[in-house]
Amino acid sequence: MVTLEQQKWIAKLLGYDYEILYKPGIENSTADALSRVTGSPTLNVLFVLQAQIWEEIKTAAEGNAYMDRIGKLAATKPGLPYTKRNGLILYKNRVVVPPKSQILDQLLRSRIHPVFHVSLLKKKIGDSSANCPTLPPLNDDGAFIIEPEEIIDTRWIKKGGKFFEESLVKWKRLPIEDATWENAVELQDKFPDLNLEDKVPVKVGGELKSLESTQSSKHCIYRVPMKLRKLNKEDYTPRLVSIGPFHHGSGGLQSMKKHKLFYFKKLIQRGNNRNLEDYVGLMKKLEEKTRHCYADTIRLNSDKFVAMILVDAGFIIELLLRFYYWDLEVKDDLEEPLLHKPSLIIDLQHDLTLLENQLPFFVLEEFFNLTFVPFPENLPPLLRLTLIFFKNYYNQVMVPKNVRHFTDLIRTLHLPTTSRLPAAGEEFIFLPSATGLHESGVKFKVSSGKCLLDIQFSKGILEIPCFNLHGGTIPFIRNLVALELCHHPQDCYIVDYFIFMRCLIRTPKDVDLLVQNRILANGLGDSGAAAAFFNNLCRHIIFSGSNFYFSSHCKALNAYHKVPWHKWKVIFKRDYCSTPWRTASTTAAVIFLLFTSIQTICSVLSLKGV
Repeated sequence: MVTLEQQKWIAKLLGYDYEILYKPGIENSTADALSRVTGSPTLNVLFVLQAQIWEEIKTAAEGNAYMDRIGKLAATKPGLPYTKRNGLILYKNRVVVPPKSQILDQLLRSRIHPVFHVSLLKKKIGDSSANCPTLPPLNDDGAFIIEPEEIIDTRWIKKGGKFFEESLVKWKRLPIEDATWENAVELQDKFPDLNLEDKVPVKVGGELKSLESTQSSKHCIYRVPMKLRKLNKEDYTPRLVSIGPFHHGSGGLQSMKKHKLFYFKKLIQRGNNRNLEDYVGLMKKLEEKTRHCYADTIRLNSDKFVAMILVDAGFIIELLLRFYYWDLEVKDDLEEPLLHKPSLIIDLQHDLTLLENQLPFFVLEEFFNLTFVPFPENLPPLLRLTLIFFKNYYNQVMVPKNVRHFTDLIRTLHLPTTSRLPAAGEEFIFLPSATGLHESGVKFKVSSGKCLLDIQFSKGILEIPCFNLHGGTIPFIRNLVALELCHHPQDCYIVDYFIFMRCLIRTPKDVDLLVQNRILANGLGDSGAAAAFFNNLCRHIIFSGSNFYFSSHCKALNAYHKVPWHKWKVIFKRDYCSTPWRTASTTAAVIFLLFTSIQTICSVLSLKGV
């Protein structure tokens, strides 16, 4: 017996014939072992509960913050293990006693054991025994040292223009409802053996595993945060082909392996006196730099990693060439030509825009240069081939620089050509919905700008570029949002745009209003589905509102919305001038009123002249 309470029970149980057996698990209790000793007398009752005990527990629970909190859980969430019965709160059919109360101290020092009831005594099972579980660590004050047990969930919040990841932590020896949101970086610093990705503590070779920061400047290809992936897994997962290590070897994508190898071999044959060893040697030189681009530990050995990157890079470049030079696909004797089926082209474009399905662009450039230098006169640069392949994914005409990968390229094509930061200290103010703004006199007009962020508000007119929403738009938009959260926390242009649109679009009526003004092309058909997309896209992003890209627009729109005269004009036009007939009737009434007033004034003047 090692604890004070157990020592007290030695004295209480003197005179009984018993043997102490230590059993592992939460069901273990010293007293439970007493009933399992062969030949021992039957232990029926140690303490008879009186009705006043229940009343004392109820009295002690009044005004206790902990009891109030779990009482609300028991009342509002019956699925939890807490229930209420006869005024008492039960946890898995055991009465909860208020902590730090006199009744709890009384029970611990009486003849009722704190961990078992007579009805739960079991027969002795076998002769095995185990050591008593390790006691939880205590600080100098005798309180438990709280340690994380697992990561239940993750989310992203925005503070001061920067995004931070938070983890929902389930703490050891505490119930699930006591889980708290903690800053992921601070949590990792405090508990370095906690793996935030796999949600379990990990150790390698007896030493703590070192985790690289996902904010490393070398990283540019990330796994999608689990919170986003859980909502729409299919929008982040390849349909047809895997590129890079994150989905390498996935069972549903193996049918493309023969196509990738065929395209790779065809590209090698186009090389200027290059052989396979030249490509392997190039990739060996780039291996370390390439591995650092992935914000995850790649567990492939060097040979397998190099082979995977070579085949994927060769496949992509050959695919871009065949999309540009259509006759290349026609000449080859393929059982299933990829580019002859529009549905396959759509799936390939979808897969190559996914954040988790990328190769670093410098790998493609080096591979392309090794194959074709000196360049033939009629061969476009690799970047031009890429822009042609993704021509349906952007509107702006520009030549991006410092491209990291295809997802980053498409994001760049949606950004303004010049950076524009909001005024210092200017914060985001929530907007009324599109219909609310319309009722206060704001007019909506489609902008001729090609950039999504080219939104202007002046003299009561809000100009917004047209956004084409359809089934193919949703996945790449979700991946752009994920990329900004992971790699561009200080330049979240795309996220800010959709937060602005989320403010405007709250109901199907808002969608209808924007469609009517050609600001939104709803390819989904259903206004409710379009509204749900905008409402759900950024719902797990919590932000403070500072450094919001459209903060000045929100400020001006709110100021315009608060002017009563603007609303009165709208009401007058709606009630009295909505149709030609109403306009004519209103005009006639005004003229009649005017003439009547003139006649009245003339009569008054004539009477005074008499």
